Amino acid sequence: MTATIAVSLSVGSQGAVTNICCESSAREAAELEYKVIMVSDALSGQAHGLHEASLATFYRIFGDVRPAGEVMTLLVQGTRT
Repeated sequence: MTATIAVSLSVGSQGAVTNICCESSAREAAELEYKVIMVSDALSGQAHGLHEASLATFYRIFGDVRPAGEVMTLLVQGTRT
């Protein structure tokens, strides 16, 4: 189960199985030119190494990776502008 939060042209991804459905959904959104942030501590992989590898690859090529606290701060700051 993957849920997304759309803010303007930004998308945050969180859910289960980082290295399958979450990464696929986040890559697709990035290809559609959305700014994507994978919420690292709101995801889980089949194994910790797979989770970390998916996040590292996504960060290197497709978008941003941040913990939930940082994403919440960004959302709050965005509502103040």
